[in-house]
Amino acid sequence: MADRRTQIMEAAVRVIAQDGVRGLRVEKLAAEAGVSTALIYYHFQDRSGVLRSALDHINDRAERYSDEAFESSDPRTQLEQMLLLEIRGIPEVRENSIAWGELRASAVFSDDLRDPLRTTTEAWARDAETLIRQAQAVGQAS
Repeated sequence: MADRRTQIMEAAVRVIAQDGVRGLRVEKLAAEAGVSTALIYYHFQDRSGVLRSALDHINDRAERYSDEAFESSDPRTQLEQMLLLEIRGIPEVRENSIAWGELRASAVFSDDLRDPLRTTTEAWARDAETLIRQAQAVGQAS
């Protein structure tokens, strides 16, 4: 089941990145994922559930590909890597970035997305702030 759900989420991120949030139709998502619309409704209840889950999926992917930033024990290097990994030109990062922007823009009109996006953005900013403070504490930043 988890594999099917992941397959649907990968397709949702692709569709959002290609066509925007407005272009995400359950029928199109089903075709992109190679599943029935009933299976999408079974897993996500409705289009809003797909969008919320897509945001979670994007965040999980970003955490996975940015984990290598924390291989160093140096806070300045960690911060630099964290930022650089977010702008790499590889397809997964580019797709994530585009889909994130689309979801963020649509959150203005969607109560369902607003709070999760705020929470995620605040967590990312806190992580960056922590690394900056740690770098300052060891004299690597002013």
